[in-house]
Amino acid sequence: DSRFLDGALKSARDPDPNIRISAADLLARIAGPAAQEALISLVGDNDERVRSSAARGLGSLRSWPTAPHLAAALADSSWDVRREAALALSRIGPGGRLYLRRALRHDDLFASEMAKQALGLLSARTGRNS
Repeated sequence: DSRFLDGALKSARDPDPNIRISAADLLARIAGPAAQEALISLVGDNDERVRSSAARGLGSLRSWPTAPHLAAALADSSWDVRREAALALSRIGPGGRLYLRRALRHDDLFASEMAKQALGLLSARTGRNS
């Protein structure tokens, strides 16, 4: 319900990471441009749990303009964030898969390996090469 948007946006800036995690989950359910922008911002949070929740939330929005932000998160220091970013890119559709294929050539080995795993999951699920 969009009536929760103002509270979710405020909570996304709370000093407590647990509040920001909840805000990310709520923003993903609310959707819309303001929620999307807040989730993009949270992908850069200093707490890896918040970044992971934000990446998962962006995946649920299935919005291709978020793909560059998720692709950048493939090189995150946290495995959970990289996994959520890769899964989110796979949910976005063709645009997300394009970013995953580009990430196969990423200089960061963690990013390229996570992209490879996500594309492998997509291939297994669809029965064809992604």
